[in-house]
Amino acid sequence: MIVAIGLAIAMGMILMPKDLDQIKGYPTELITTEESANLLKEMQVALDPKNTDAKVTLTEEQVNRYLNQRIAGDQGGPLGALVKYRGVYADLEPGFVELYLVRSVAGLPFTVSCRLTQKKSGYATVWRAGGGSIGRIRMGSKQFKPIIDAFLRLRVVCGDEMDAIKAMREVQFGDDQIVFAK
Repeated sequence: MIVAIGLAIAMGMILMPKDLDQIKGYPTELITTEESANLLKEMQVALDPKNTDAKVTLTEEQVNRYLNQRIAGDQGGPLGALVKYRGVYADLEPGFVELYLVRSVAGLPFTVSCRLTQKKSGYATVWRAGGGSIGRIRMGSKQFKPIIDAFLRLRVVCGDEMDAIKAMREVQFGDDQIVFAK
């Protein structure tokens, strides 16, 4: 009986969506319908050899607007009729970014996240997944394979953007902003 109650509480915590109201640009329906800046183009301009000491600073709202105009989600598989894609959002904090994937299951919001950190290794920057969350349950440094696979699919969709980020000499996460320098 105690195990059943514990499992019920854990399922309740998983199904309760994380409150994302602190993220600038969430939800995208509240953002104006104007076209977002092309962040990939801005990063490519900064990487141009003619632009010495170029820096690009992007706000959290700019990043989230761009992500949700760039990524169109469609849920497939056996549960595709019950699950709807609602967006992907970046929470930019000093030292890390936490990406949230928001879906609705049978009309109820469901969030999963993956926290990314960076570490300098000589001239290279190594990116690591450092945990995340499922609903309101915080995960440690490990994550479930289906959740990691969802974020890896996002990486494939945004491959050009990821390549531009990797080409930057410096990437600094700040409070609701990210700064790129070549």
